[in-house]
Amino acid sequence: TCIYFVSFMMITFFFVMNVVLASVVNTYQNDDDARKATIKKLRKENLISAFKLLDQDEEGWVDRETIMGVFRVLNEDCPEVRFIPAEEAELLFAILDTGGENRISEEEFMSFCKVMLLHFERASAYSTFIERHFPALFQSWQFQSFSRAIKSDTFEHVVDFVVVLNAVFVAIQSYPQLVGEPSTEEEHIKDGQIDTVWEGFQTAFTVIYCTEMLMKVLVLGWKRYSESYRNLFDAFITVLSFAATCYVYYPNRFSDSRLIRFVVMARVLRLVRVLVAMKQFQVIGGTFIDILPAARRILLFLFG
Repeated sequence: TCIYFVSFMMITFFFVMNVVLASVVNTYQNDDDARKATIKKLRKENLISAFKLLDQDEEGWVDRETIMGVFRVLNEDCPEVRFIPAEEAELLFAILDTGGENRISEEEFMSFCKVMLLHFERASAYSTFIERHFPALFQSWQFQSFSRAIKSDTFEHVVDFVVVLNAVFVAIQSYPQLVGEPSTEEEHIKDGQIDTVWEGFQTAFTVIYCTEMLMKVLVLGWKRYSESYRNLFDAFITVLSFAATCYVYYPNRFSDSRLIRFVVMARVLRLVRVLVAMKQFQVIGGTFIDILPAARRILLFLFG
């Protein structure tokens, strides 16, 4: 019976499940390829029709004024399309006009949809505090070397190592509570002092994370820094940790350092950034998100 059961489980989970998974993935890939091909064909046909409507004299090209009129019509009659300022319209036309002839051929017009997806930002919007107020310091080789170091992959690897080290310390610190053993530091929890090794490590990690955040904001500027969801997540946890540390150790009626421990537990969620940095995880995550719409029909069939 045991041999039969083990054999059955092995065949079911390692063979049948792989066959089913391969079939689902292959079907999804084929449907996705067919959908993309249909969209590409439909887009090309619509662009050709639009170009013929604009090129009423059948000259094979559309002048600048006509294209600018298209942008104005999109602004006035198509609320689903983002508003295109006049300055941005000039840039879009210049990108379309690859030949520099001040007119758009049919071949150039085929890139109209891709060009419409472009979004422009003024370079001044990404200037940092140092660049605006201390330009000499910003141009110095010392600051430029510092900037390259902060933007490097090595710096990110160091931060990831600190996050992993933080998780190890949290696991060691929480082990007695997890196995039901009494903790020897309970008497020091509510004294509002950094008088245990674990509280010292908690404070040290808070200082490291605050320093990392400040250096990144200093080098990247807040706008570029906040455009990354990973940076926003790190900033949220870091600010929360700093606030909890100040609240606990500043003289007041609440001096329970367990609050910091809870924040430290949340801080370990920064380990997600390590997974996100892995290309394999990015592929798995992206595939899972893409397959959700197709999986809805299966879920409705099974549970509907």
